[in-house]
Amino acid sequence: MNPVALGLIHDLDRSAQGMHREREAKMDLLNAVRNHPRFPTQWPALYGGDDFVGQGTILDVSLMGCRLAGTMPPERGIRLNLCLYPSHRSTEIYVEEARVKWITDEQFGIEFVKVRTKDLQWLIGFLDRAERRNSFQQMAGTGIATPDVASMPLALPVGE
Repeated sequence: MNPVALGLIHDLDRSAQGMHREREAKMDLLNAVRNHPRFPTQWPALYGGDDFVGQGTILDVSLMGCRLAGTMPPERGIRLNLCLYPSHRSTEIYVEEARVKWITDEQFGIEFVKVRTKDLQWLIGFLDRAERRNSFQQMAGTGIATPDVASMPLALPVGE
């Protein structure tokens, strides 16, 4: 291939990588100031409004909303319904009302407005477990002594 064309392809690739890193840095900053942390997922989803239906993937989720990559980006501010399909749950999470907060390319941010009670309870449990797992992994990554779960006794002896 022509050396000039190879140079252009290399420059475009570096530019795309730089934009990706910049976007990730902005998302990290946004997550740092959030009141409700988001946790990564790969859940299938269906969403729709009065005159459209789309499908996509939930990329991360919090108690208050999620980030979704979808086939049909809605307009900012529109209200919609949403069904999330967690891979480790037998039924969907139904969000009766949600609002689109932001849009970039094929991704958009969703704020949960009204969620069924049983689904909200499940989501709270999922997020609690994810927070504990994340905290444990951070402790393990910092060099702080973490308990060796495998060596812990299954039961403690009861004094007589």
